[in-house]
Amino acid sequence: MQKIFKIAFIIIFIGQIAGRWFSSPLLDYIFKPLIMPCLALYLYFSVQGRLSKFIKFIIIGFVFSWLGDIALMLEKFNSQLFLLGLAFFLVAHIFYIIAFNTHIQKPFFQEKPLLFVPLFLYGIGFFYFLYPNLQGFTIPVLLYTIVITAMAIFALNRKNNVSLLSFKLIFRGALFFVLSDSLIALNKFMLQIPYNGLWVMLTYMVAQYLIAEGSKQN
Repeated sequence: MQKIFKIAFIIIFIGQIAGRWFSSPLLDYIFKPLIMPCLALYLYFSVQGRLSKFIKFIIIGFVFSWLGDIALMLEKFNSQLFLLGLAFFLVAHIFYIIAFNTHIQKPFFQEKPLLFVPLFLYGIGFFYFLYPNLQGFTIPVLLYTIVITAMAIFALNRKNNVSLLSFKLIFRGALFFVLSDSLIALNKFMLQIPYNGLWVMLTYMVAQYLIAEGSKQN
């Protein structure tokens, strides 16, 4: 079954990218709601239904990501849905953080604290860069920046606590997530990025896939 859902994800990935490339709302409405359910089922069957605490928290994160996808997809009909989508993804990242922390016995932070500095600096610097244009979104964006930066930090903290492959896949997924959300923020608050929707969804789908793939390798 996992092969079936992996193939399905490839089809969804191509369909979603095509929708963004051709600016087709129809393709977006068809494929975007399928991304996270497909990855959740792919992960479920990859671990043969053995739901450890780690896998449960990752799948719950996938569910809230799916809710965030739906909210942001419908944002054009109600601008308030942007904040709702932000809230759903914030909760998703909290569950990812909880999941990443489940197997930490010796925090990597204690061994190589300097390696975490770039993540801290990026989170602080990016918020400072956006701040003049945030207006009424200052508090929500600040909270989201803190949480997604923490998600990447906790992903890095897994090093030497899990298999090297699981660490690499999930940490790369976390970095792609930070990139995807940074593109959303830049486009909404700073400047119009050409084909922004395409780059956002490309990096987002890669991020979630790497998290799913790394989770089954744990």
